[in-house]
Amino acid sequence: MGLFGFGNKNETEKTVRSEKVNIKDQKFDDAEYRSTMKADDPKILSLLDKNISVIIKSEGSLDHFIDYGIYICFSGQAVGDCLKKLRSKKGETVSAVIMRLGTALRSVFDRQDCRAAFLIGLDGERQVLAKRDLEEIKELLEGYEVLYRRAVGEITNEQAFEALRKRFVYVVGTLPRPDENGVRHLTQDIDVEKFEWTGDDARTSALCYLDKRTARLGRPNALTSSIRLGEFAEGFGSVILEAKSGNWIEFKASELDLI
Repeated sequence: MGLFGFGNKNETEKTVRSEKVNIKDQKFDDAEYRSTMKADDPKILSLLDKNISVIIKSEGSLDHFIDYGIYICFSGQAVGDCLKKLRSKKGETVSAVIMRLGTALRSVFDRQDCRAAFLIGLDGERQVLAKRDLEEIKELLEGYEVLYRRAVGEITNEQAFEALRKRFVYVVGTLPRPDENGVRHLTQDIDVEKFEWTGDDARTSALCYLDKRTARLGRPNALTSSIRLGEFAEGFGSVILEAKSGNWIEFKASELDLI
């Protein structure tokens, strides 16, 4: 059975109600919810900030859980094809909204009965990411969500830092080992990737990433080290989290009362 084929006589139906729409969800065979690619595929990690279209049941409900999954479209043609096929089965109320890929994938965990994300038009193909496999990057997706909420002004730098300060982040390079008291001596001279600020506010910030795979994108053999974000910011003074994302954040220890 294809992704849009609903001919299985053993389907389980669930009625989703709202003021404007009554759409019956249908449960596919288990094979339809099996991953066809890895959740940590560099193609996925590099697109988490990309705006994509997510199919919803109606503009009134904004419910984007359909057939126990989420339909994610990567091109205008993919949206048109997906809407045409779903509307033929579920009615004209089916529509689409713009969402970030990272947000859409994280929302898989918002519903217990959601089983997969269906990716339509990714390099011209149809792919599936099963919920159980997305668990592997769940923390990464949650971290991206914090960065996004800061970028759109929903939370402050301080709130973002508190949400992430105990998270291990990854740096390209090496960190000094803790001394006998468990203290790392982080200075401007440590051998990690840095960003040099120029102009009136000239300074150096160390770069760190939410995930080791993200840090290695484009350089798979890079040496990486891990450290808690709070310890890194306190020791170095100024760090930039997630430099490969459009929603990066700079944390200054002086502004966070860490020093």
